[in-house]
Amino acid sequence: MKKIRGLAYGFRVPPQMLSRIITAAKGEFLPFINDVFLTNDPVKNSKSKMPGYGLVLYAETTKGIFYATDGFVGREDSEKREEQGTVVQSKNLDDIQTGQKRSFELFPDENHESKESNNNNTNKKRKLENNGDGSNSEIARNSVKKSGNNIVTSPEELAVRVSRILLKEISTQTRVDSVFQYLVLGLMALSPKDVSSVILGPITPFTVQFLRDLKTFFGVTFKVESYKDKTVSNEDAEDDYEEDSKTSQLHKLTCLGSGYINLNKTTV
Repeated sequence: MKKIRGLAYGFRVPPQMLSRIITAAKGEFLPFINDVFLTNDPVKNSKSKMPGYGLVLYAETTKGIFYATDGFVGREDSEKREEQGTVVQSKNLDDIQTGQKRSFELFPDENHESKESNNNNTNKKRKLENNGDGSNSEIARNSVKKSGNNIVTSPEELAVRVSRILLKEISTQTRVDSVFQYLVLGLMALSPKDVSSVILGPITPFTVQFLRDLKTFFGVTFKVESYKDKTVSNEDAEDDYEEDSKTSQLHKLTCLGSGYINLNKTTV
């Protein structure tokens, strides 16, 4: 890695919260790299009635590859999601009903359900303990604000979550961020009738479903094969084994473009 840069922003929150975000994020990167520079930008005169804060991070490698992640915490965002309708995690289109949307986890976590149950139990205990005093119950409601299953996290938790997602993206050694895999593959499928290829890291569940949709609507099939970075120089057998374990997650996707042409485009 060459450098890591970031920006912590917030509105209707004290500036100390942004400093807490920067401190926690630096604690995740400094053990690995020294060139870490994060700034804060408190938004003044915000039109939003609800407080919120977020973090944007990006990292640059010596090969000119950029990795970027971001995260946001706020009540407005979660309330809008509730108004849009129910989100269903399903791979089959038949399971999706009217008013529902598909949702996929970028990096599935096996302990996600257990974490949610533990958070619910701790919140119930806090409410029971603070029922006797009105002031304590009000503080508890302000400290832990719920909207559906989304719990507003602290600045430190947001910084650690976004920083670890960036570290996970860097460890994949991919050429494209995981959240933009579908965009590159979609442009490849709509390209002229020529062979296109791209190198990706671990393919996300959303990308898998997107490949199925491309085959259904455009008839474009991708050839997926494992890829090994040939630019890496291995000196001994131990280095070979370590590099093979790292680059085994890389995949090379190749397809023949469908030659899609906009019918509304005027012909000369």
